[in-house]
Amino acid sequence: MHHHGYAWLGEKRTFDKESVRRPPGQAPTATSEQDVHERYREAVAVFPGSDVPPIQTAHWLMKPASMIRGTWEEPEEAGAWLGRQLAEFAPRFASAQDREATRLVLLVRAAVE
Repeated sequence: MHHHGYAWLGEKRTFDKESVRRPPGQAPTATSEQDVHERYREAVAVFPGSDVPPIQTAHWLMKPASMIRGTWEEPEEAGAWLGRQLAEFAPRFASAQDREATRLVLLVRAAVE
């Protein structure tokens, strides 16, 4: 088994846009609502090359391999990378609670387990 690491920095409104986080799925029918057609068109155009985290973790594997930031054989190695990422970007986290060092250490431990 191995573990891949991915990283994304961006705005919440981009993260909240489902069409860039979900693969296209089945094409809409002629009777589908206009917004369904628009979401499908955007998903086809944007999802494959977007580095925004997909809704389902397994969908990272549908993205280009160039988006992988690292690959590790052992979960401890992947956890160490995750810990460095969290420490580096913690100042950007929205709340003091999210930036709290003990919380970040617990997140890394849980990921390794």
